[in-house]
Amino acid sequence: MSGAKGMFLKGIWAALACLLVAGAAWAERPSGLQVFVFAEDGGGPMRGAIVRVGDRVRETNQDGTALFDPGVGEHPVRVVPTPISGLGPADLGAIPVVPGELTEVIATLRVGQQPQISIESRALAEAAADAEQDAASDAGPRGEVQGQAVAEAKGSPVRGARIFVKGRSETTTTDGDGRFTLRLPVGPQTLSVIHPDFSPGTAEITVAEGAPVAVALTLAPAALQLDAFVVNAPYIEGGLAQLSAERRGTSGVVDVIGAEQMARTGDSNAAAALQRVTG
Repeated sequence: MSGAKGMFLKGIWAALACLLVAGAAWAERPSGLQVFVFAEDGGGPMRGAIVRVGDRVRETNQDGTALFDPGVGEHPVRVVPTPISGLGPADLGAIPVVPGELTEVIATLRVGQQPQISIESRALAEAAADAEQDAASDAGPRGEVQGQAVAEAKGSPVRGARIFVKGRSETTTTDGDGRFTLRLPVGPQTLSVIHPDFSPGTAEITVAEGAPVAVALTLAPAALQLDAFVVNAPYIEGGLAQLSAERRGTSGVVDVIGAEQMARTGDSNAAAALQRVTG
């Protein structure tokens, strides 16, 4: 997905905004589940993958996404990638969907390995508000951001790092050289980067119209006390903390949980695994 605009949430947010305006009608449908499917190590979003949530089946769009309204509860999720990808089917486990929120599952499929899974949650009203904010800022000028993620120890490029933008839907993944490109509205922006092998990082930048803005993201090795497949990073708006029964006053987090981690700890599903992470 590196080099793409990463605008894959906009259509969904716009649809949610329209539904929220309906008021009482939308109150009868208090939750949602969205699945994002990526190919491994910066391969980008996978179009045409089959996603099954319970007995509901959807095909991912050009942005690698499929949206469901399965109702509150835990729902088994299975992804069948396109044959051309060379990847096998992946069971993502039972994903919790809570009232009043949109649960987002980001699945990165890998050859010969269990998928890497990131679960996030945000209020539907917040999602609609972000869509309106995005639409307002999209009307103005944009500038290009050119960046590279490198390892702190050796300075080697970091492939497959996820780049997020605070308060916005744009996201991308670093390529084989650790590079990425984004087009963002002019003005101050905050980038956040996560990778399962490194500690999370952030960068404050100012996007200008005309000349590209260059940014270098240096990633330190993940803390030794963390398991190899657990990465705690700041989630931009909301996050897994919203899935907890007791909400905290601090900002949420993104928790990247590998299916291998759930197998080692004996967790039968994502909900059980979430009890082991921050939030």
